[in-house]
Amino acid sequence: MKIKKGLKISLDKFINLSLYDNKSGFYMKKNPFGKKGDFITAPNISRLFSEMIAIWIISFWKSLGSPKKFNLIELGAGNGEMMRVCIERFKRFPSFFEKKINIKKLEKKINLKISQNQNFMEYSNLGHDYLKKISKIIKKNDGGLLIIDYGYTDKKMKNTLKAVANHKFANILYNIGNVDITHNISFELFKKFLTQFNSLENYLTTQKKFLLEMGIKERAEIISKKLNFIKKADIYYRLNRLIDDKQMGSLFKVMLIKNKKNTFKLGFNN
Repeated sequence: MKIKKGLKISLDKFINLSLYDNKSGFYMKKNPFGKKGDFITAPNISRLFSEMIAIWIISFWKSLGSPKKFNLIELGAGNGEMMRVCIERFKRFPSFFEKKINIKKLEKKINLKISQNQNFMEYSNLGHDYLKKISKIIKKNDGGLLIIDYGYTDKKMKNTLKAVANHKFANILYNIGNVDITHNISFELFKKFLTQFNSLENYLTTQKKFLLEMGIKERAEIISKKLNFIKKADIYYRLNRLIDDKQMGSLFKVMLIKNKKNTFKLGFNN
């Protein structure tokens, strides 16, 4: 960070620039926590610290009469380790953890009771808005939407939020700005939402079944027929990544949303 010679600024402004400047701030350009950092905090020394804080929070909540609405706010969260452990402990106390907070407002907005029979909520406002807008267009003008993404079909929602870097899962709180943040789609939730459109229907299958029905194996045979062994092996290696159940074949799902008037469902007959 460069500061002009002779420039006079207040101490609080100097500290704020030194620590939080977008480009040069101490906390903005590096991870200062842990053995490889500059210091270590109590939650990183032992999870026992965070567990004691969690017990204290639950006890304090009970002293307030176990209110239905309870805001838990942490300032100076470091790398988030303390709150991560606290949430783990809260799960052992259902009366505290399973309170359904500002949920009713969300359900009213999307006209769907998504919290029913759920112990965990993972929901994308932006994803819902896109689905709503596109579904309205399909209903009005015909057409269809083909969704290919990783997700699950269980009725119970899961905590799938994760970070990815260098083809591996990473800690979502480390190296912020340098990792991708993603989650798995709840296709069951998509299906529930689509019940609001009487003129639309949907089909769901795995990427493996979809690609096999589309003839991907036959296409691979055709394009590899005159190739040498190495190039042919490469084609089948890549094909295997796409359709193998242990790789992308089952994790990735394919969903078709279309107007009922259109009987087309190529790829969804198996």
